[in-house]
Amino acid sequence: MCKQQEIDALTQFTESLPRDSYLRPWLEDVLPQVRADIRNDFPVAPSLTETRRQAEAILTGANQQATDIVATAQSQAERLMKQTRDRFSVLATQARAAIYDAERALERI
Repeated sequence: MCKQQEIDALTQFTESLPRDSYLRPWLEDVLPQVRADIRNDFPVAPSLTETRRQAEAILTGANQQATDIVATAQSQAERLMKQTRDRFSVLATQARAAIYDAERALERI
């Protein structure tokens, strides 16, 4: 079957459906794009079911990425908090030592 025969068959089928059917309005809506896709050797646009499947896959991937980003951020925050506590501990120890040394120096005066 050639391209034009496929287009004609689809057009005839669409026109053969009653106007109040569920399928005819949808086919009439997508028929121009299907015709163009066939003429241009493109795969016919995906169905609504396939589009939903692709959207779900994208959403699942995005959610996983978001989860990974949050986990990485939490890990980095914990690491930075530990570094900050460790640095504070060192500075506090140095400050206590300096105060102790200053008190000893004052006692000698």
